[in-house]
Amino acid sequence: MAKKQSSLNYVYMVGMLLVLISCFLPLGSFLVLKGTLISTVKNGSGILQAGALITLIGTIAGIIVFFVYNKFIAKLICYIVTLSVFLYIYLNMGKFAKSVSKMFIRSSNIEFGAVLLILGLVIALAGLILNRKQA
Repeated sequence: MAKKQSSLNYVYMVGMLLVLISCFLPLGSFLVLKGTLISTVKNGSGILQAGALITLIGTIAGIIVFFVYNKFIAKLICYIVTLSVFLYIYLNMGKFAKSVSKMFIRSSNIEFGAVLLILGLVIALAGLILNRKQA
């Protein structure tokens, strides 16, 4: 029983690792970005560059917190920072709401990095919920 509880603790880390990996993959044109989050940090401008950087820092902090501190509230803060900045940037860019509806109709303009980013955020949230119920 104890082994099962400890394996549920890794679900959050797997989600955050997927988000980190997605930062290096192309996101597609359904997001405002053309390229990766890393290329946006290097070549972006203004709020888009800052948002991509904070999303990346929040993800890395979430992984570090998992290994060093491993407390629910610290992991929750890192997740909220990553998710809120991601949503703020892409919901305020105008094209996002229209593009999300297109994404569900036809997925030709979405790339693997965006799918991995969204999947990672969902898995990390599931890991937080599973770990919270466990404690």
